[in-house]
Amino acid sequence: MLNIINKNLFKLTFIFLVFVELLSFFGWILPEFGIVCFFVILLLTLILSLKKLEWGIYILFAELFIGSKGYLFSLEIGDVFVSIRIGLFLIIISVWVYKFIKKYLQKICHPELSTCHPELPPVPDWNSRAGVSGSRNKFRMTKEFILLGAVILWAFVWGLIQGNNFGNVFLDFNNWLYFLLIFPVLDVAKNSRNFIKNILNILIACVIWIFIKSIILLYIFSHQFVWALPEVYKWVRDTLVGEITFAGNGFWRVFIQSQIYSLLLFFILLPKLKDSRFLKNNNLLITYYLLLITFLTTILLSYARSYWVALAITLLLYYWLLWATIPQYCGMKAELSIILLLKIKFLKFIKLNIKILLITLTSFVIIFLVINLPPKIEQGNLANLLGRRATEVEAAASSRINQLKPLLYAIAKHPLIGSGFGTEVTYKSDDPRILGNYTTYAFEWGYLDLVLKFGLVGLGIYLYLIFKILRRLIISNFQFPISKQILNSKSQLLITNYGLRIGFGLALVALLVVNIFSPYLNHPLGIGFVILCSSIIIKEKTPKI
Repeated sequence: MLNIINKNLFKLTFIFLVFVELLSFFGWILPEFGIVCFFVILLLTLILSLKKLEWGIYILFAELFIGSKGYLFSLEIGDVFVSIRIGLFLIIISVWVYKFIKKYLQKICHPELSTCHPELPPVPDWNSRAGVSGSRNKFRMTKEFILLGAVILWAFVWGLIQGNNFGNVFLDFNNWLYFLLIFPVLDVAKNSRNFIKNILNILIACVIWIFIKSIILLYIFSHQFVWALPEVYKWVRDTLVGEITFAGNGFWRVFIQSQIYSLLLFFILLPKLKDSRFLKNNNLLITYYLLLITFLTTILLSYARSYWVALAITLLLYYWLLWATIPQYCGMKAELSIILLLKIKFLKFIKLNIKILLITLTSFVIIFLVINLPPKIEQGNLANLLGRRATEVEAAASSRINQLKPLLYAIAKHPLIGSGFGTEVTYKSDDPRILGNYTTYAFEWGYLDLVLKFGLVGLGIYLYLIFKILRRLIISNFQFPISKQILNSKSQLLITNYGLRIGFGLALVALLVVNIFSPYLNHPLGIGFVILCSSIIIKEKTPKI
């Protein structure tokens, strides 16, 4: 495995994921069994979190990485469905608050004992030093998070003042409560040596499982296994895990919202392509390429154009970073950097493109083979399908375009301060399930949705917060000198910060691009990743990758 992989944690996570998915399926078939699973998972999380909050956070993120909208398990209360994600969120927040208060009271009543209980979390210090450049890199983002919190509260109150439906206001506001996890996550990340490494183990296991699940669904539907189609399709739809639609030519689109993490993890590991010399073990090198192929295959078979656009744009940014920043990063003079780029980096740049091309071709071959495995139902043309997918304006894309004009009109009412959560807009939908005027408070255009609810001021505050994170992940890595001697000695400093931090920075850029067409920055899937990026920059040291 990769040198960052903990084999035991990876295997345990993977087995746990398969087990949970099976429980989800059987719980869907037998609702009573599903309710039992719901409470057992929450009880287990509560026990583990009380013992060590870090363990509960791992369970929470594992569900986030594979659960799409969070309804692998749910509890029906009247007309309301409570998702397992909400249950896990409430448990983690409650346990953290309990431990925080306990520690605070202990510090007041018995100051001499305040350091005698390492299992209790210390009062969080978000201004602790982080990064590699000494005192310059402090986690000074408290103000930005407070401002974002103020914007969220404003959108909630303003939505009620505007007379928006309370149910819509609350449901719109509900996703943003996920940002409260910034407190326990940063607290644990600051005080745990292996938090980032363990999270990456869990993330890799989850993304590999998503790949396997996507391939299985693609095989079942492309081969028309009648005995499994109705139940599997209904389970995927009822648990809101994803969508399965016929794409023509014998192909089926398997789109799972959590596939976004395949895209993000692809870029987290991508910088290692140029540093593969550090993987001296051939088995490690092969495993690394197999992982990248796995991630890219999932991105391609999702047939999500927003992912494809983000993939292309972020790759261009990565190329620019390699060309524009390597001379300064290496601490070389400007006049020598041109020679360095032309004589040395040009060949490495070509090799990088060849590697990415081979990974891409292998991914296409895997998809083609899965669809054409026996028993073969219908001959498919992958090139025709992808070409049509990239250029056609089908019902979903047409509906998205139809949203633009009504959204812009609605935004024009309060462009600076927004109209608050729960603001509804009516547009003409070409979705065959609707076909006509459709009124909703949730929209595909991510940034327009944010402007409608938050206004330009609120959107600016949110993007400024993300920019500050990006600056720490990407820009700060090129603001300290590294000599030729250090560079040639294959220093851990170069591997650690250039590899992991730049990878997370690229992934965050990809998320920003996807949000143009699909609203992820106002959803736990995107908010959770923003929180993870924040936990990266608060660490004194980041794991070798």
